[in-house]
Amino acid sequence: MRTDVRIATAAIALVGLCAYTAPNKQFHIDDAPPVFTVDKELVTGANTFVSFKFTSPSRDATGERFVVWRQVLDLIPQPEDFAQKMTEAVLTDRYAAGHFAIDTKAKARDAEGRLYYIFTAHGLYRDSPAVWTGIVRFFPLQGVALTADVHSLKGQETRDQLGLTDAEILTWGTSLKPGE
Repeated sequence: MRTDVRIATAAIALVGLCAYTAPNKQFHIDDAPPVFTVDKELVTGANTFVSFKFTSPSRDATGERFVVWRQVLDLIPQPEDFAQKMTEAVLTDRYAAGHFAIDTKAKARDAEGRLYYIFTAHGLYRDSPAVWTGIVRFFPLQGVALTADVHSLKGQETRDQLGLTDAEILTWGTSLKPGE
């Protein structure tokens, strides 16, 4: 076998091991670090919800990650408003009403030029002060995805030791791509 073919085959095999694919194949995303394991997968019609449980060596370091995929087959005329409303709805639905308030919102583009919005919120997660980061990505005529990370501020030192930084959250969240 030629060397370049072996390298390509190895790369394909490695990518296959390093990504999570939704049960309905609507999207795939890089695997979260090993301290996260798939906890729940829920597919209802054209929408998908997947949560990843955080298992930490410290009781104080609690958290979770999740992905919400909504199939949207039309163009979204006001993406910023859509992203804001989706984020607010997810925070309200996922956590007790009023437990999280959005602090910041920013608009950016990934390396491919694809628009995304990033939100941060502070609130309570399992009765502890926590920070939430959500990234809303648009895939015209396919869907909208929200990837999120929430974690207790008590366990920040443990998260830092595990490499779970803001940059890592952003890299994970923006790795989501629509399925085929």
